[in-house]
Amino acid sequence: MGDEPVALGADPPEALAVAGATVLDPGLRGHRPIVATGLCLNPSQSSADDRDVQALLVFDLFPPRAHPDVVRTALLWSTTAFVLICLWSVWRREQAIRKVTREFPVDRGEVRRAARALTLLGRPRAVIPADAYARTHRVVVAPLGDGRPGESFWGPGENRAPGDLSPDGSRLDVGMVLAERTHLLVVCLGRVGTRLGDVEVHPAAERVRVARESLVPPQAPIGPVSRVDSAMGVGWRTTCTSGGASTLTDTHVDRDGWAFVVGVVSYSWHERAVGALDAILSTWEWIEDGQPVA
Repeated sequence: MGDEPVALGADPPEALAVAGATVLDPGLRGHRPIVATGLCLNPSQSSADDRDVQALLVFDLFPPRAHPDVVRTALLWSTTAFVLICLWSVWRREQAIRKVTREFPVDRGEVRRAARALTLLGRPRAVIPADAYARTHRVVVAPLGDGRPGESFWGPGENRAPGDLSPDGSRLDVGMVLAERTHLLVVCLGRVGTRLGDVEVHPAAERVRVARESLVPPQAPIGPVSRVDSAMGVGWRTTCTSGGASTLTDTHVDRDGWAFVVGVVSYSWHERAVGALDAILSTWEWIEDGQPVA
């Protein structure tokens, strides 16, 4: 019929099957017009009392103004929902922290600080690159001035690591999303020969062996240790799995007496993730302490 007004007091010659029509009743004062659906108004098929009851039922479903109790109830439910969302976000964050710290036990302190420094709500999600092999973003990590070098390379996304120095001297230099559930991490462990808690920072060739021997179930090593030469330098690579759910490949490199590890963790297509890592390492450049950052 369209959206033309239909007066309930009128006596149309034929049945009015009101479907999406604006219903106006001059006898119901103070009510706003509404849109009714499927209401059949025909004087020949229903009495005047029936028509009044139908109109009142429709208007009662859509009152002209909200009752104060309804407003208070809505605010209470909204507040409760917000609190529950915050609690759920905290729980999800702590679950993620426990999962990551199991896979990166050496960096557990830095991971916890970085994760808990983020806001629970309102922070945009990391953009997932369309191509893990793309070189669209130049990542630059400046030296700290304590002798450790910085680094730069090209990758598919932005560096999301805060870059704060932890009390034990380690630092998460880079945190980057390569693909869906695939992440790249670059960590400077500190000077070779120092200690991170109860763990000594060994040279790279020995450090990779100690890392494999330190795995606890459900973690397990995959394959042998391999030597990997890249623009980063001579590296020693090891791969492990965490109960078959995720796979982690770490490449250990030393530079000017400082220990670095580059890790890539994924939940599927790990060979592709390692290929993306090698593409990134081919663009690696060290920034020596005191060298200007271009």
